[in-house]
Amino acid sequence: MARLAEAVGAEKVELVPFEEAQKFSGYPPGGTPPVHHVNIVKVVFDRELTRFNTIYGGGGSTNKLVELKVHDALKLSGGTVADISTR
Repeated sequence: MARLAEAVGAEKVELVPFEEAQKFSGYPPGGTPPVHHVNIVKVVFDRELTRFNTIYGGGGSTNKLVELKVHDALKLSGGTVADISTR
């Protein structure tokens, strides 16, 4: 979480409780796509994702997935790449 906070320029970041997630992203938990969020301003992709050509994310509901090319997901989300995962 400290690496993510640094990547977005925040002092601290926290996970949103499951039951509150939809009010931030506009999508139900498990259905949040990697792009086109309602209330999310900053999107961070872990650098490990750039090893892949495509990624999968929520498709807007809990029973759909979307496949996107990594560079398209970054472009459409306005996201940045940072080393945030633990290895």
